[in-house]
Amino acid sequence: MRTVTEATAAAFTLTRTGATDDALTVTVAMTEAGSVLDGTPATSVPFAGDSTTATLSVATDNDAVDEADAQVEVTISSAESYLVDTQSSTARVDVFDNDETEAGEGVEELWSTTLTGRTGD
Repeated sequence: MRTVTEATAAAFTLTRTGATDDALTVTVAMTEAGSVLDGTPATSVPFAGDSTTATLSVATDNDAVDEADAQVEVTISSAESYLVDTQSSTARVDVFDNDETEAGEGVEELWSTTLTGRTGD
């Protein structure tokens, strides 16, 4: 399982094989489960000429809200200029929340009483 903590960028490494002499731009789609992305998601990743790898860095939001953990998923889309290995075209990362619930927050008081100690019967 790949994980990062909220406020930390998630890095996805893309690898290409075959002819790598020319630069190549790959189309990607990004989705999130939860609310964790910081800014507008990228829609493409450029490979430099003569390069076999490119990195997509995804910024995660450092909010002050205690919330459920989230996920980010990146999928490479097919195009005429490249073929996509369908078995490795999608990658996912879990993003753990870095905010803690403050004492009493999220807890509803249902009953309260005061106890007084007794001495002897």
